[in-house]
Amino acid sequence: MTEQAGDELQLTPAGQEALNTLTAAYHGSLAALLDGWSPEQEAELAALLHRVTTNLLSEASTTEFISTPA
Repeated sequence: MTEQAGDELQLTPAGQEALNTLTAAYHGSLAALLDGWSPEQEAELAALLHRVTTNLLSEASTTEFISTPA
């Protein structure tokens, strides 16, 4: 599903198609979950998600992940 071009990995056409399918399904699911929400509630959720992802990414960039055997 990926090809290497120099130092970068690129999706193959099949990989891009799979990504497009997953993205459409994600957007459809999210739209169904948010059906009936007010614009204010959607804005609050967006702000909270932004905070969560910012915190996760900043921790991930400074923390080493070590896998331990189960």
